[in-house]
Amino acid sequence: MGGKCLIIVSSDNRDKIGAALMFAYNAARYRWLDDVKVVFFGPSENLIAEGDSEVLRWLDALRELGVSFTACKRYAEDKGILEKVSVRSPLEYVGSVIAGLVSEGYVPMVF
Repeated sequence: MGGKCLIIVSSDNRDKIGAALMFAYNAARYRWLDDVKVVFFGPSENLIAEGDSEVLRWLDALRELGVSFTACKRYAEDKGILEKVSVRSPLEYVGSVIAGLVSEGYVPMVF
């Protein structure tokens, strides 16, 4: 099919996060898109820190498919969850990451 998509997961709503990660997984698995990347940005990181079983299951599934994902280091630092998030997801200061991916032609979808 084609195209590149950046999925930005910001919500702390488990249903929205689940929909975002299901889309990312299926888009990569069924090759709906050439490339899919996921960025956790804001309250969604709390569920990673808490070890939410559904979110962690999706992260494992994305990892198995080779889908790149990262979480916002600044948010994790500010909320005191850096260590808990870092054992489950790579962390980066994502403002420049998002800007760079958009410049490279990734279409952002925000959940």
